[in-house]
Amino acid sequence: MKDMTKKVTDRIDPERWYSLMDMVREGVFPWCSGIRTYRRTIHADRRAKDYLRANIIGEGRGRKYYVKGDNIIRFLRETERGSYRNRIQV
Repeated sequence: MKDMTKKVTDRIDPERWYSLMDMVREGVFPWCSGIRTYRRTIHADRRAKDYLRANIIGEGRGRKYYVKGDNIIRFLRETERGSYRNRIQV
């Protein structure tokens, strides 16, 4: 997992804002397979420690998710270190 996470963090621009679809296309979270899993990970993180600090705009089907690259890198490092366990229960 560490090699996989290092490859992902090297590709992420810390100053860029990533939408949910950008994250899925680039495979930001190695353990997620689809858009639903990414969405559930963001919601679970928001309830737990809020490392991602996602901006969620809109309601219902028109909801948009944006996460800054710096927060994604920090989230991946904490997850890799084992100090953060994201239990997806949405």
